[in-house]
Amino acid sequence: MANQIIITIGREFGSGGHDIAREIALHYGIMMYDRSILDDVAHEKPDINTDALEELQFDYIKNKAAERESFVVVGRCAETILRDRYNIISIFVTADFDDRIKRVKRKFNIDDESEATNKIKRHDRTRRSYHNSHSESEWSDASTYDITINSSRLGIEGTANFLIDYIDRINNK
Repeated sequence: MANQIIITIGREFGSGGHDIAREIALHYGIMMYDRSILDDVAHEKPDINTDALEELQFDYIKNKAAERESFVVVGRCAETILRDRYNIISIFVTADFDDRIKRVKRKFNIDDESEATNKIKRHDRTRRSYHNSHSESEWSDASTYDITINSSRLGIEGTANFLIDYIDRINNK
């Protein structure tokens, strides 16, 4: 990719946002960073507390941006920590709750709908809390992102393709 581009993707649990991010990263041939950043940093620094780990993770993402690397980052409040960059496109992926339940049941091999519902609510609550504690904006607030999209309308592949077209249009303007 000739010009650096940074794509941040926030998402509701079960919306397929992580899969969409992977499709976008594959399309552009760029890295995708996600929760594993924290896991990698934790592995390198086993005696560090959670707050310090989060700061190291934010620094890692900022350094990748400063090195002019193009990448997709899932979650991690990236739309906030990189908000001053001119080349960031921030996306939030949502989905109809019934579709989220189906996806979570399938992905985690859960038979019970109430168990899947509770898992979605628990993860969304955790994401909201994490985001809101590290950001001035509210998690899932459409005004925080360049675009908010419901993956139930086009499916995972269709949503990824739509977003790739959107990214190309922004990148080529």
